[in-house]
Amino acid sequence: PTTAILWIGSNDALFSLLFGTPPTNVSAFTTSYQSAATTMKLASGHLVVANIPDVTLTAYLTSVPKLAAILSLPVLSVEYLFGLQPDDMVTPYAFAAIQAMGKSPTHLLDSGQQGPIVIRALALTQIRTAVADYNAVIAAEAAATPGATLVDIYSLINDLAAHGVVVGGQKLTTDFMGGLFSLDGVHPTNTGYAIIANEF
Repeated sequence: PTTAILWIGSNDALFSLLFGTPPTNVSAFTTSYQSAATTMKLASGHLVVANIPDVTLTAYLTSVPKLAAILSLPVLSVEYLFGLQPDDMVTPYAFAAIQAMGKSPTHLLDSGQQGPIVIRALALTQIRTAVADYNAVIAAEAAATPGATLVDIYSLINDLAAHGVVVGGQKLTTDFMGGLFSLDGVHPTNTGYAIIANEF
């Protein structure tokens, strides 16, 4: 091929949200990534690599203020009733758990049979740190490869999360049902993928 595109690594951080496992060790990530990049750059004339978005910005997670807005309750009440701290976030499983409580709200469990329910602030910080470390590895690999192109998906998603984007006269956001992420809260919609493709 004249061009090879390498965009891997998101699941190394994302699985922490989905399954509660710690992010992939940076040393292991580095070894695997360098192997993949070396193989692909030897097989093509031009290597294009993309970095990893902040997976905590996906629609899979809901912040405490947004949860409060959805429930039509004050933020402090949501924190008190469900045992949440201001910087915690909840997964989609929190909504079913809250609904099952009926009129007797109690603290949310951190995890249930299907997976994590609450992602605590400390875990979110660890995930974001891992993404930053992975992106440093990716940037270094791009810099060490003559003629390689680095696509900054990390900054793209940060910008979309902060400002949204107007498409066809409608403002789309990274919120759940905001138009940029599909109903699983993880994968982009067709429009979301088109924006990413345009960045490439």
